[in-house]
Amino acid sequence: MDGKTCQDIKECQLNPGICQGGGECVNTDGSFTCNCPPGLTHDDTKTKCLDLREETCFLEYRNGVCSKELEGLFQKSTCCCTVGKAWGESCEACPRPGAE
Repeated sequence: MDGKTCQDIKECQLNPGICQGGGECVNTDGSFTCNCPPGLTHDDTKTKCLDLREETCFLEYRNGVCSKELEGLFQKSTCCCTVGKAWGESCEACPRPGAE
């Protein structure tokens, strides 16, 4: 630094994990951006990706097969953190309790 020019800080390299929830950190001049995977949305801080999709919640999941569909549509967190065992059109098993 010569006092006349600014040097870009590589936030993504200095702060691994700065983008949460599956977001990919991309360095920009003077800042950074978190890119969310398809289907996920930024939170208010723009540093965490949230799954706000609403799909079917299932009460049972065995051997990759979903059954006992609940009426209505639910966010994955609402389904899986209450009574659901699987969620979504693709019959995705809910994470075990205590997992993200």
